[in-house]
Amino acid sequence: MDVTGNSELPPFTAARWARGGHLQTIFGYYLPGPNTLPAAKTLHIPVSGGDVLLADENIPAAPGASKLVVLFHGLGGHSESPYMLRIATRFYDQGWRVIRVNHRGAGKGAGKARQLYHSGRSEDIDTVLRFAAEHAPDVPMVVVGFSLSGNMLLKYLGDGQATLPETLAGAIAVSPPVDLALCARAISKRSNLIYDQRFVRMLRASLQERRQAFADFTHPALPEKLSLREFDEYITAPLCGFADAADYYARCSANQFLEHITTPTTLIAADDDPFIPVETYTPLPKTRFLDIHITRSGGHVGFVNRTQTPLGDRRWLDYALLQRAQHYLAQVQEPEYQ
Repeated sequence: MDVTGNSELPPFTAARWARGGHLQTIFGYYLPGPNTLPAAKTLHIPVSGGDVLLADENIPAAPGASKLVVLFHGLGGHSESPYMLRIATRFYDQGWRVIRVNHRGAGKGAGKARQLYHSGRSEDIDTVLRFAAEHAPDVPMVVVGFSLSGNMLLKYLGDGQATLPETLAGAIAVSPPVDLALCARAISKRSNLIYDQRFVRMLRASLQERRQAFADFTHPALPEKLSLREFDEYITAPLCGFADAADYYARCSANQFLEHITTPTTLIAADDDPFIPVETYTPLPKTRFLDIHITRSGGHVGFVNRTQTPLGDRRWLDYALLQRAQHYLAQVQEPEYQ
């Protein structure tokens, strides 16, 4: 059942065989889903520091693809992560033009970016959306950020550092860690060791890729055993201009910017996310532009439903994203885009 949320999202009830945040998270990631996307066009998007982001674009063959969704992956992910391909397929099948973005050095963008991406790098969101608005002029756009990208997206929408594209119709953040310090403490718990170390392994690999791609790329030495928070202390903070991990978390947590959001936005999260405590969301401000939708169970980007959705499977998140994106599209005044 749903706990909070004033949006008209479909109700969510966790599958009986996927009860609890851990099972929801694991099944949500590993259960197979549709991927019938045709070969994508690769987009090259220049960002600050001489880096380049690579993105994948699919445009429906039917004429008049007059709606665009831009998808940003979570920490350690990329444009071909299973959930990115699955959800892109859902939108594509409904006639949406889809852009799947790789953050700096992620996926096929390995070797194209010296700098790291992180939870507060909202200027990259701005660059990508401006690129998308010019690439698909006069096409209304919805943007979706998963996990870390959800925090980046919310910060971008509320920190007042950018003029948003006029074609931006709405935004959706899924399982965003909007209080980075609280989430860092949560993922460091023994029960979350599997997630903590998985992220650390992927981050170590990203450093190795940069060392191979850039002969002069250096970073502080890392101990053999390392937590995600320690990675932020040793690597993210010094390489990205922060005094330490605490400074990084304080400056980049999106919760401090939410009340300033003026774009129709939905935050979707679960009350049993293993490493984003529900109290992350309970004190957040309620505004006319921000709909906070917390489900009872669902894990981290999981949301495996008890019954099938109209899409023909138990992927509640896919259906909810489509419903919300269509809602934002309907709210856009048609004459503006005619």
